[in-house]
Amino acid sequence: MRQIAISGLALLFSSQVLAQENLVLTGVEVSGRAGYAYLGSILPLGDSVLGNGWVQRVWLDHNRYQYQSGNQNIHIQRSGVAYALGYQSGTSHLSYAAYFGAGYAYSDMDHEDPGFKERGGRVRPHLSGELGVELPLGWRGDLIASYTFIKSDYWFRGRFAHSLGKIQIGPEVITQGDPNYSMSKLGMLVSGIPLGKQGSVMLKAGAVFEDRGTTPYIGVEYVQAF
Repeated sequence: MRQIAISGLALLFSSQVLAQENLVLTGVEVSGRAGYAYLGSILPLGDSVLGNGWVQRVWLDHNRYQYQSGNQNIHIQRSGVAYALGYQSGTSHLSYAAYFGAGYAYSDMDHEDPGFKERGGRVRPHLSGELGVELPLGWRGDLIASYTFIKSDYWFRGRFAHSLGKIQIGPEVITQGDPNYSMSKLGMLVSGIPLGKQGSVMLKAGAVFEDRGTTPYIGVEYVQAF
């Protein structure tokens, strides 16, 4: 499950994006037992620009997932909105960002579970950080980590991609969870596929690993700089 408070966001620190003023992202990811859809925006504040200075992040999302509680299979639906202030900076070979904010999420479930404390509407503060490193021979590494307070929700993603012109190809690994649920993902992605003016598409696919078994996942993301 990916909690509302964290975007699962991959900032694009390319020269094309940094020359723009704003960034909008939308996407969807589905697997055998879960799904996630989102729409978000990153807007610089004052004289700042993307990649250098203060920014604000607005995020809308919806996700579904399930977990086992005793002999009962619990299905969760969650929708929400989040806002965060952040600071981005870096050099020609290194980029980093940190965000702090809060999100409101409304969660519903198909069966009662006394151990699930997040049913209904909740406001939770969250903290996240991002790090990107340009490596030799056209490779780049990107790390994102986030934590939602009170709920004890965590999310971590690592990507290692190789540039082929404007397109990047490589693996990703994700681990996420909360007190009721945990899972990991391993997949491949193709990003930077040009679409329209200053827009690009990312495609990804892989496997989700849970206690109950392994299922495939696929996803698509559209990024527009303007």
